[in-house]
Amino acid sequence: VIAILFWLGLISIVIVGFAIVFQEEHELPLSLGTRIGIAIAWIFFASLFWRVLCEMPMVLFRSYEALAEIREALKKLGEKGSPTLE
Repeated sequence: VIAILFWLGLISIVIVGFAIVFQEEHELPLSLGTRIGIAIAWIFFASLFWRVLCEMPMVLFRSYEALAEIREALKKLGEKGSPTLE
């Protein structure tokens, strides 16, 4: 699900970048070179931000799974007579 959202967001970011370039002069009174520069910066920074935003839930879930595995390993050690950390 997160991967699909990531790709949809990335496509949206690129579409907005192209929209910046192809704005009419009266809508965005900047030269073509300036609009291209803004669009490139937008695509780069928005993609980076979107990637970080989409990665955060995955990192949190992986951390939770790793902690659950550690807890199970400690329980098994505790059952064998080793001291537990509880």
